[in-house]
Amino acid sequence: MKKGLIILNVVLLIAVAVLFYFHFSSHSCGKPSEKPNNTLNAENTSEQIAYINTDSLLLKYNYYNFLKDSILGVQKNLENELQKKNSKFEQDVAEFQRKVQLNSFISQESAQQQEQEIYRKQQELMTLKENMTMQLAVLEQNMNLQLYDSVVNFLKIYNADNKYKYILNNTYGGTLLYAAQADNITDTVSSMLNERYKKNQE
Repeated sequence: MKKGLIILNVVLLIAVAVLFYFHFSSHSCGKPSEKPNNTLNAENTSEQIAYINTDSLLLKYNYYNFLKDSILGVQKNLENELQKKNSKFEQDVAEFQRKVQLNSFISQESAQQQEQEIYRKQQELMTLKENMTMQLAVLEQNMNLQLYDSVVNFLKIYNADNKYKYILNNTYGGTLLYAAQADNITDTVSSMLNERYKKNQE
């Protein structure tokens, strides 16, 4: 019985080997598969991709400098206002402490009322600082949105002939680790953006 099983297994192995032989020999007799022209594909890809160094673009873009200066102006005014209120608060605290040391309050109730007033002014000052911080954050967010819309809308016009399939963002710390300088259109785009901005200002 065991001998019969061994013979059967040998026959099956031979049959499988024959099938494999005919299968692969028939494929090898056919036409050789054409390898894709990697050089051609690479050339086409390089022609369809460009990139912009956004750090350099923003430094050269006059509209960005205008928005940045506007925000810095608002920030300076807010800081001056906060500094004045903070100085006044410090004076009030110093005056309250002087009265406490000299025991010049008419009554304990009067001293407590003055202390509560100091606490209220402190809370108002903290709230004002938080509101100013939020105001600046909103202004900066709006500036970024305006810049994004400005650049993206321009690129749609710039690439109206579909010369580039992709225009990538290259910035320090970004995902694009290397790009050929020949595909860098930063200077061209920044120059054209400034021309467009100048016309809109006229």
